[in-house]
Formats: sequence, C-alpha cells, structure tokens
Amino acid sequence: MRFLIIDDDSLIRVALKKAVQSKYPDAKFVECEDGMSGMEIYDNDSAFDAIFVDYVMPKADGLKVVRHIRKTRKDRKIPLLMVTSRHDRKTVMTMIGEGVSDFIKKPFQKDMLTARLSRAISVKAAKPADKEESPGKSVRHANVGSDVIDDTAQVVYLEFGGEGMDDSGAMDISENDMLL
Repeated sequence: MRFLIIDDDSLIRVALKKAVQSKYPDAKFVECEDGMSGMEIYDNDSAFDAIFVDYVMPKADGLKVVRHIRKTRKDRKIPLLMVTSRHDRKTVMTMIGEGVSDFIKKPFQKDMLTARLSRAISVKAAKPADKEESPGKSVRHANVGSDVIDDTAQVVYLEFGGEGMDDSGAMDISENDMLL
C-alpha cells in the first residue's frame, strides 16, 4: 500500500508512518511538508491508497489541496483523511463539503487512526471504478459517531448502500437535514 502524507510537522509525519505501519507493515510513503508540494506530487503520481492532509500548512493549506484533488483532478475515490488540530464546526463542515473522507484530530490515537484508515480504504474498494460519486446521491445508511466536533455536534458518517436495502428503501437527506 502507498500513502501520501502532506503535513508541515515532521513529528506528525513520523507518527503517521508508525501508526500506519502498525496496521500495514509493508506500507510505502511519500511525504511533503507543504500543500503546494503535495499537489505537485499528486499531479505526477496519483497511485496512492490514501492521502493524509493537514489543514494549516505553508504555501497551500489543506482546503486548497483537497479542492485540487477533488475538483481539478475529479478524483472522488481516493480517501482523503484530514489530520488536524482545527476541528471547529465550520472547518469540519467546509471540508466534508469539499470531499474529505474523514477527520482525525491531533493529537491522534494510533488505534483510532488505523480504524478510520481501514474504513476509508474499504469504502474506496467498494466504490465501482467507473462510477463517480455524486453529491446528490441518496444516503442509505448513516451513523452518528462518538467524535465531537464542538459542544453541540457530532461527526456523522454516511455510507452509500447497506445490507438488506434496495434503491426503493433509500432515504433522501437534504442539506438542511445535515445541519447539526
């Protein structure tokens, strides 16, 4: 497995590599310390199983990196995991809207990081290669997580599909329903 780590903090990059290698011992990493370098690396080599992105970085922040990957490259399949100390409601909602797969709050716990990474990779594997995820799809299953964004909100994990559910059983959730 190959991972791209985009974070200006070398200690975080080391900690991410150690955590990922505890779950995927043969993992390979490409690292960069700013958003601009991360976008350049991705433009030349997008064969990653997941990408870890910090929010606050020099040259280009995490929002610009995510937008570049999701909109410029139109790549909605690769998991983007935001690893950041910024987890206020506005940041989280903006980044989810831009296509972040999951949030990992700094400082992170190894088991939480590896569980979320494994989940993101399994969701990636379940997506058909020829179908692009569209924001207007019906959500068939939603889990409210234990991760608190702020004092009044929790992270909601949305999954497309669900055991024993067919298209006629899908429920539509509008943007207003998503407000926490």
